[in-house]
Amino acid sequence: MLDGYHFDPDYQRAVREAGHRLLVFDDYNHLPHYHANILLNQNMGSETISYSYDSDTVGLFGPKYALLRSEFLARKNRIQEQTQRGRKVLVTLGGADPDNITLKVLRALLQTGLDDLEVNIVAGPVNPNVKILKSEIENARQLGRTVNLPVRLLRDANMPELMDGAKLAVSAGGSTCWELCFFGVPILVIISAENQRASARGLHRTGAALSLGWHEDIEVSELAEAIESLINNPKKLESMSSQGMNVVDGQGSERILTLMEWFAKAADREDIPLRKATREDCYQLWSLANDIEVRRNSFNPEPIPYEQHVRWFEEKLKSSSSTIYVLDVSGVLLAQVRYDRKDEIAEIDYAVIPGFRGKSLGTKILELTWESASRELEVSGVKGIVKQDNKASAFSFLKAGFEKTKCENYLGFDCIFFEKRLN
Repeated sequence: MLDGYHFDPDYQRAVREAGHRLLVFDDYNHLPHYHANILLNQNMGSETISYSYDSDTVGLFGPKYALLRSEFLARKNRIQEQTQRGRKVLVTLGGADPDNITLKVLRALLQTGLDDLEVNIVAGPVNPNVKILKSEIENARQLGRTVNLPVRLLRDANMPELMDGAKLAVSAGGSTCWELCFFGVPILVIISAENQRASARGLHRTGAALSLGWHEDIEVSELAEAIESLINNPKKLESMSSQGMNVVDGQGSERILTLMEWFAKAADREDIPLRKATREDCYQLWSLANDIEVRRNSFNPEPIPYEQHVRWFEEKLKSSSSTIYVLDVSGVLLAQVRYDRKDEIAEIDYAVIPGFRGKSLGTKILELTWESASRELEVSGVKGIVKQDNKASAFSFLKAGFEKTKCENYLGFDCIFFEKRLN
């Protein structure tokens, strides 16, 4: 596993060429190309980044793969409801905060005029502005401005405990947001670095956070108004809390580990998590359909435009003459198989993503679905038509117990026909 901006494409390629399976962490697509078995970007909006990576790379994108530390996960079954959190505000602007955004947030909180708030400000271990923050808090105390607004400045903080007790957080747009989402803490996001923009926008769209934009563009009065408005809107806070927990459910590590295990042992696995395709699978199925090898082995080798695929896929989902199964591991579709009724028999179309070819998955999905598909589509059996030079697919049909029935020209190609019939 590589996590660092200095692990360039040559380094990654060398690791793979040495025979290792490789997972690469990424933040914002800073390299011209990635050589990895798994490319992981847990940031919101990473699903839309146009990455360049090897044909057999599996991309894990978005906060469903967010990695949380064990001390956060340990509180999963004890997370407090929003209504139990009093009026605590957590301020956390990263480990360093060189621009001292924390000071701006502190001044905004003191400007709100809210009563009965408890403010916990976390100054990271390399924050150079601690003296300035302490001075600001002390001046506020002397002026009596913290009587109803107690402020604590914390250096060595128990973050899970602080998050679990927070009604609202003011945070930078980094990985802390995933921990806050997990605890259901509504977030006012202040963008403190360029690589936080996509995540801030994404969190804002989900309703888990309100993004206030770039830190230099935010006025203290604007920030104070946003804090006051949210604190006094319990319905909005409840909604943001629920949305946050939907964004990060704490299963990211398990999803990644499961996929890593599949890379190592897919050929030996007996538990094959097949399910029916849904609308949410449209993009992944389109990507698989446009894979170079899939197009080469199809009877129409031209790339498929996405808009055309969407229309076709909607029709297939609605049709009583078709059924589609997908092999879903940790949100990644490793394979698909489709059956289309043609008179008294159903024709088969199946594909496996590049990183998992040669692991008998084609054989397994054929074995597990052909009979149920036949009964669902009310046909006597199923058939597969394979180009003669597609030896891998032909082997999968034979290994799955299909009978080779004939070899003849089909749509201008020399093909092998396979069948399997219900008793």
